[in-house]
Amino acid sequence: VAYVGYMFAKFACKYGIQKQSFAFPLTMVTPLCVFIMTKMCADRQDNPCIFKDSIPSHLFFRCPADTGSFGWISSDYAWAWILWFLSQAWLTVHVWFPRSQRLASTDQMFATPFFNSLVLEQSLMLNRRCDSGKDSRRFDFKKKHFEDSSRRATQLQDDEDAGSTKKKKKRKISAFSDFNTDFDGQDLDTTTRIYGCATMWHENTEEMSEMLKSIFRIDEDYFARFMARKVMSIDDPDFYEWETHIFFDDCMERSSKVKDEFIVNQFVRLLVKMVDECGQKWYGKRNYKIAPPDVYTTPYGGRLVWHLPGKTKIICHLKDKNKIRHKKRWSQCMYMYYFLGYQLIDNPNYTEQQKEVRAENTFLLALDGDVDFQPEAIIKLVDLMKRNADIGAACGRIHPIGSGYMQWYQMFEYAIGHWLQKATEHMMGCVLCSPGCFSLFRAKAVMDENVMHRYTTIATQPRHYVQYDQGEDRWLCTLLLQRGWRVEYSAASDSFTACPEGFKEFYNQRRRWMPSTIANIADLLADYRNVVKNNDDISYFYIIYQIMMMIGTILGPGSIFLMLVGAFNVAFRISNFESLLANLAIVLIFILVCCFFKSDHQVFVAMVLSLVYAIIMMAVLVGLALQLGEDGPLAPTSLSLMFVAGSFILAGFLHPQEFLCLPMGVIYYITIPSMYLLLMIYSIFNLNNVSWGTREVPKSAAELAAEQEQNLKEAQTDAKKKGNGMLGYFQTMYERKKKGTLEFSFGNICSCLMFTNDDDKDTKRELMMIADKLDRVERALNIKEPVAEKKKEEPIVIEEETPSVKKATVKFEFKETPPKRDEMANPYWIEDNPENREKCPLLMKAKRQLISPHEVKFWQEFIEKYLKPLMEDKEEKKRISEGLKDLRNQMVMSFLILNSIWVVTIFLFQQNKDTLYIRWPYGAKGPEFEYDLTLSSEMAYKVDEIKVKYEYLELEPLGVVFMVFFAIVMLIQVIGMILHRIMTLGHIISSTHFRKSKNAAEFVNEKGAQIIKDMQKSCQNEESTSMEDAVEKSFQNLSEGNPEEIRKLSRSRTMKLRGKSAEPEVLSELRKRHSQYGVRKRETMKRRGEKANHPTPIMEEDENDGQQSVRRTLSKMDPNGLQEREA
Repeated sequence: VAYVGYMFAKFACKYGIQKQSFAFPLTMVTPLCVFIMTKMCADRQDNPCIFKDSIPSHLFFRCPADTGSFGWISSDYAWAWILWFLSQAWLTVHVWFPRSQRLASTDQMFATPFFNSLVLEQSLMLNRRCDSGKDSRRFDFKKKHFEDSSRRATQLQDDEDAGSTKKKKKRKISAFSDFNTDFDGQDLDTTTRIYGCATMWHENTEEMSEMLKSIFRIDEDYFARFMARKVMSIDDPDFYEWETHIFFDDCMERSSKVKDEFIVNQFVRLLVKMVDECGQKWYGKRNYKIAPPDVYTTPYGGRLVWHLPGKTKIICHLKDKNKIRHKKRWSQCMYMYYFLGYQLIDNPNYTEQQKEVRAENTFLLALDGDVDFQPEAIIKLVDLMKRNADIGAACGRIHPIGSGYMQWYQMFEYAIGHWLQKATEHMMGCVLCSPGCFSLFRAKAVMDENVMHRYTTIATQPRHYVQYDQGEDRWLCTLLLQRGWRVEYSAASDSFTACPEGFKEFYNQRRRWMPSTIANIADLLADYRNVVKNNDDISYFYIIYQIMMMIGTILGPGSIFLMLVGAFNVAFRISNFESLLANLAIVLIFILVCCFFKSDHQVFVAMVLSLVYAIIMMAVLVGLALQLGEDGPLAPTSLSLMFVAGSFILAGFLHPQEFLCLPMGVIYYITIPSMYLLLMIYSIFNLNNVSWGTREVPKSAAELAAEQEQNLKEAQTDAKKKGNGMLGYFQTMYERKKKGTLEFSFGNICSCLMFTNDDDKDTKRELMMIADKLDRVERALNIKEPVAEKKKEEPIVIEEETPSVKKATVKFEFKETPPKRDEMANPYWIEDNPENREKCPLLMKAKRQLISPHEVKFWQEFIEKYLKPLMEDKEEKKRISEGLKDLRNQMVMSFLILNSIWVVTIFLFQQNKDTLYIRWPYGAKGPEFEYDLTLSSEMAYKVDEIKVKYEYLELEPLGVVFMVFFAIVMLIQVIGMILHRIMTLGHIISSTHFRKSKNAAEFVNEKGAQIIKDMQKSCQNEESTSMEDAVEKSFQNLSEGNPEEIRKLSRSRTMKLRGKSAEPEVLSELRKRHSQYGVRKRETMKRRGEKANHPTPIMEEDENDGQQSVRRTLSKMDPNGLQEREA
């Protein structure tokens, strides 16, 4: 009981309800108990039998004789206990004024993590810290993450102290510091800094629009918090600095007008257009406008910078794949090294202390180019990071958006994945994957040498292509977990991302995700000893849980196959053997299709079979309902179905805002065979396909022409190398591309093609034919390469006669070679030319800027070392392709063998359960009575034996083991979900303000940012150069008593919550703070040697320049003279 009280006390302090749920009950429990005991003693003296039925006499309290007259207070020295209580109240008065941050750790809230169960309330109140706890050395994180930086900084400090005999003042630089360093009087900036890093490739208009809306929300939220801090002097614990960075992969395309030149592709042009259009819709009503971007040329391509009205920036990095390595993982490496290496670690303006503190308070928000989120979602993730400095990454609840049945399926799939799986991983240990579409990473964790450096590893082995590049976000989290960092999940942080709406796109997406998931979990489990040793949040119990999940994943297709066998038996009333053959035929057909047909054909067959299985699953549902009615509710099938359905329904009720995901479970149910059987087979059989598979677009005409030209050159080279005779004949036959109506092969030994014909789409063969024709024309014309003088620019005409052609005329025109372009000075894509003006006129309005030489040097060295484009080596590409095929064959063989053994074993147990079985003790059918039927009813009294029979269900042992295994996993996940919901409830409570009876100052401190937002919205249809000018003008109008401005603010939602009666107090408080802001502003301008913006004072005629001016008007910053009245 004492431990439960201790846990509730921690809950109250941790989630911001300390006054109501900690200080008040613990303070009042002692006098309340004394009062109750006194009343009970007085009542018992009046009536000795009053508590006879509830409390026996020998267990009742020993009461003083004069309880009713309270004379015992003086006779028994009870006044000393009253003084003791008053002293306790005085010593623990700090519990009424909590200072710790929300979601604080135990060591930040209590001096020691212990309690005394005998005097629980006294131990808790006296143990409660009176400070913020930020200086606690006992923090919820492992010091080994900071040992490297501590050692470096300590060594640096020793070097500095060696040359100085004067001892400097020591102090801890932050709550996270593991050591004391010198403090030289410099301010250590602990401001939260967030870099929003979005990766883009081929997003469409709707997807870009959603992301830009989210960025504009952040812009307004940041500005509101900034102005509340600047004008109202509000110490906002949630204040942050923000920058948006977009990394555009493969952003260039060939020019259609000029050969060998490049322009920005259609998706970059679409982004430039969408920023302008969405900005006009978002800010246009308030007369704000997003100016054309500043354009920079960089060693990796280019950069576009938009300055938003709320003082944040959108910085778009244009990655040319010919200059820098493309794909998402390399974009992540790019911004990790740029933000954390160039801007932080290599910044000479920061000391070692400042670098450390900034690294602890700098975060990277990984985003997809189609994500939609609110600023509060980021703040929820930052809360987790501030609570525990050992958290390396945190993710929120991802909601798939779109339309169609595939989106309905993913709604339910994402829901149960977050409700059950991620919540359980969070409570038991760590989340295995923080998805790249919306996740927050701590700079300190990413900067870990064994994380960042290894993340730049180039895939050289076949399994690397699967683990590294197919699921880069999961691999990054695996590296963090192996280094001891924690990954968490916050259900209070919501984001929305576009999901695949087509069957083919969905299958190709999961074809990438599924092998990568298995590879990363296998990598983590294979190194489980070091993981448990390095990571205090991962235990052996958690490893066992993940092993169980891995076994379920590998044997899942076989289990689904057995479920379908049983379902066919129930639904169609056929024997188990016939049901086995029917399902085996369907699965074998799909396996053969995956062996001999292309990916597109495989997906088409999977879609057809999914439709067939969906119809069958509805028949199975009817059969299950009939079986439940026949076997009763206590049968294993009935209990399993009710347990699974009940778990989902309970999860839905515990997530009321997402309850509408439950009806989508119908789609999930009918697609179980497709998603857990066919999809697994498709993923394993296409393991060698490491292409992205989604958002693919056809190549442009210029790119196709350049590719054909390159292929033509290669074909001509091959044609010249090719010899004549028998060897050339066989080489030609080998290179000639054939296709067959039916074809199969035995590895690389031989292949058999039946009913062959030439491939009409064999581009190489066509190019070879063109090259041969050109060679024949050359030989027929007998043309020699002309030698032209550079001075001559006129066409040269060569006329020769040959036996086959009497006269041939060939014209050669010599043109001046265009000057070589300097891509850092005059690249074609930002040049003012007709093509750019036609395709992207907004980009032509951009202002040219230059990056610093130091940054140019950084990018050049960084690209050369880590991100240099990989040259395509045909031999290496062939080797990797063969290696991926070998890996695919091994995995296919292992997958088929394991699932075949599992299916055959369970099926044979089912067929022989008359001999090998476990009798199920519940839900028996019966009773049935047996007796001698030869006796007539008149002779029934002679029946001396009646047999009562019950028919019990017989279960095969292995099936029972699997059922128990599945039930344990589900039970663990349900318990983890419930515990995580309690944690999420506390997180929401901690960020919710319940008390309404506040004075004006407290109200402004709490709602200051929201008041600024209301002012932003009320500035519609007014001329203003920026948000800051508009808000300052609104404050000026309030200070001047402008009735229109007061009316606008009074109608805002924030002021309505406060109430009409409290409006004058709030307005007075706002005027007061604006006046104080004016004083600070004038002082700042005075220190800078500038004059404040006020009307020119009127000078008397006899006053000279050396005398002090006399003001005849009030200051423009203080028109109502508030400062004079205050003085």
